[in-house]
Amino acid sequence: MAIVANFSAAQTPGVPGTILLTDTSTGTDVAVTQRRVYIQTAAGDYLVEEATTTEYTPWPDFPSTTTLTLTDILSKDFGCRVVVQWLNEALCFVSSSVLADSFRLRNRQLLVAAKR
Repeated sequence: MAIVANFSAAQTPGVPGTILLTDTSTGTDVAVTQRRVYIQTAAGDYLVEEATTTEYTPWPDFPSTTTLTLTDILSKDFGCRVVVQWLNEALCFVSSSVLADSFRLRNRQLLVAAKR
């Protein structure tokens, strides 16, 4: 069965600046060897952990690691597009999944809007 790429993103309870990503993909693809995570704000800026020099965060150890914690990535409230790409050994695109989400650090208005 071919890989059906999918993931979820959630803020860590008690640590709102941290995002936990969980790979919920099904199926397999022997060509896939790694993943990359792109988090882009509505303003077009990419959010990455400190000292990251690319627009993406590598998600290592595919397929054995199913979670990735991005620590202190949020400095304020953001509406974001989160993209995870599944890549082969030559870094060629195999599959991707996109999620749009609002991450709330302190803004009560975004919290109310998200519950609608």
